[in-house]
Parts: sequence; C-alpha cells; structure tokens
Amino acid sequence: MTLVLVDAAGELLGGLPPVEVSEPWWPEVGEAVAAVRSRDGVDVQVLRMLHADRETGPGGHVTYLAQVDGPAPVGLAPAEVDLAPHPNRAAYADPGGPAATVRWGLSALAALGTP
Repeated sequence: MTLVLVDAAGELLGGLPPVEVSEPWWPEVGEAVAAVRSRDGVDVQVLRMLHADRETGPGGHVTYLAQVDGPAPVGLAPAEVDLAPHPNRAAYADPGGPAATVRWGLSALAALGTP
C-alpha cells in the first residue's frame, strides 16, 4: 500500500515508501496508518483511493491519497496526482474535507442544542 500525501490546503507533498499490510481489503486502512505513524512519525487521514493494480479487490497494490496535518516527512518521492474537484466526490475525500465534515456535524448538533 502506498500513501501519496497532501497538506490540509491541498498542496501535493509527495509519496511515502510503500508499506506491507496483512489485510487484503482495500477499505481497511488502519494498518497502513499505524505503519506510517510508526515508521515515518507522521499521522495521516486517508482521503480516498487513487488507483489499484487490479480492477477488483481484494489484494494487490493500492495507492491512496492521504492528508498530513503538520510537517511532512523528509524524503518523499515525487508524485503526480489529479487533485481537480469532481462533482461525484464526497466532500470528506478532498483535502481539508475531514475537518470540514466534523465542523459541520458539530454545528448541526449545536443547532439542535446537543453539544
């Protein structure tokens, strides 16, 4: 599994070296997040899948777009990713999207009187 990093503003930072994971299911990213935290000292939020070396899962190499909040690790590999908006993409799958989704949820709860 490979993670290509962006910052919260959407600036492409580069790719981390691949990590081996035992879970073959593409939606399961927790093991990869823990691996890069341990190996690279960086916390990431996986935003979306970019591509896979197979048309259907499970298994095979997969590349994800992930957001890092804070300094990027040194030695990132150059990466080319189309970060253009897409009308069918969920807001949380774009840089800054997870935080915006949480802010929306908190404001909706506050409007209901439930902090």
